[in-house]
Amino acid sequence: MLQIGSSDDVSAVKAVTLLERDVSAFDLNCGCNMAFSTKGDMGIKRMFDLEKTSAILKAMARNVNVPVTVKTRIYGEDQGGLTKDLEFLRMAELAGCKAIALHARFPDNARSAPTHHDRLKAIVEAASIPVIANGGLMTEDDITQCREASGCTSFMLARGAFSNVTLFNPGGSPPTPADDLRYLERLFHNSADCGLCIMNTRFNMNFGLRGRKSVVPKDVREAMQRAKTHTEMGKILGFTPRTESEELEEKRGVP
Repeated sequence: MLQIGSSDDVSAVKAVTLLERDVSAFDLNCGCNMAFSTKGDMGIKRMFDLEKTSAILKAMARNVNVPVTVKTRIYGEDQGGLTKDLEFLRMAELAGCKAIALHARFPDNARSAPTHHDRLKAIVEAASIPVIANGGLMTEDDITQCREASGCTSFMLARGAFSNVTLFNPGGSPPTPADDLRYLERLFHNSADCGLCIMNTRFNMNFGLRGRKSVVPKDVREAMQRAKTHTEMGKILGFTPRTESEELEEKRGVP
């Protein structure tokens, strides 16, 4: 799945038709509250102009042959609360969305703010499409409590998955230090292979280091922050450059 941000239907259609052959689904982000998103009339700005948001989603669904979904947040009580949540849900359903992901925080909340998973229950009960819970899901217990409070059976993991990939295998054995190093190396190579700039790769690596700092010495972590290229960062971290054959084997699923 590829998540996009868009401020209008024309731009959205250009993006999804260009990339349709490379992805299994598209998601419209209506929940990002970062300045780079809101300044472009994207992210949470899409929560407050449902007519335009509907036009974007309808255009996406009409022009591609893969599912279209939407991710948003819940509204604060002074913004309409549950009534507005249900209005957004209805808009998404009529626009042709196959699922809706709900970040259980208010539009202006930081990621450290409390989540309100109990608010999702009424939305789940009213929905004709799957409702995916998001926000504050860092441990298996968090997911269990969210399931009980919201009635959701699907969950979107972000920071929790970065710091603990075993969330995708409940009850599995905890990762070993060697597992953690392999995870960090793959995260680095995937970031580089996807063409991220060095700043975004550093951002990913800093998230990946959460809960894994013990496997990377402090002086190495500090040097990583100063790296100006992927080659330099890879050498600092001691990650072996991948050959073309290794990359092809990984894509084909060869052990």
